[in-house]
Amino acid sequence: MSKDCDKRQAILAAARRAITEHGYARATVEDIAAEAGVAKGTVYLYFKDKADIVDGLVEQTLEDGLATVRANAACEAAPVEKLRAVFMGWAEMARQRAGGVPLSSPDAIHFASLDVDRLERVVRPRMRAIIEALVEIIRPGIASGDFRPVNPYLAAALLIHYFPAGILVERQQLPVENPLEEALDAYLHGILAAPATKEKP
Repeated sequence: MSKDCDKRQAILAAARRAITEHGYARATVEDIAAEAGVAKGTVYLYFKDKADIVDGLVEQTLEDGLATVRANAACEAAPVEKLRAVFMGWAEMARQRAGGVPLSSPDAIHFASLDVDRLERVVRPRMRAIIEALVEIIRPGIASGDFRPVNPYLAAALLIHYFPAGILVERQQLPVENPLEEALDAYLHGILAAPATKEKP
């Protein structure tokens, strides 16, 4: 990795810590520079403003999430185990990066007010790539009979949306013993009870 890339990554890591400590609204570029151990002007060599730094954090998170899917897709394992490894890999990343915007917090309001078009340019292509990579796990699982014959794109999108639900339960400290594991179980098995087996007379 080049020195420029190293410096950019260091600033992003510092931004994540600064936002964790101060909240998005109160964290300043000065805070981020101090956390990174660089001058404020150095931050502006890599990012136009704080919103641009947030774009960088979102981009980094999605790229790492995509890498997790692709790495597990290439493994020799059953499709369901691949999805489990992806989901728990994302969970580990989320725990290591607690500086993301806490769900259902005042910071979420500030993030929602950011330039939607800018975030759309960052998020849309990377989210599509994640869905396509998940389909490469799900489609063979359908063909092998491991999964029901559902639309693989819908199944991929649903897995993505079950993940923040598990994070929400965990961060809100709701009375769920293993939030992420149970969210994954709900995704894989649904909430309908298995039909009762009728006893033969």
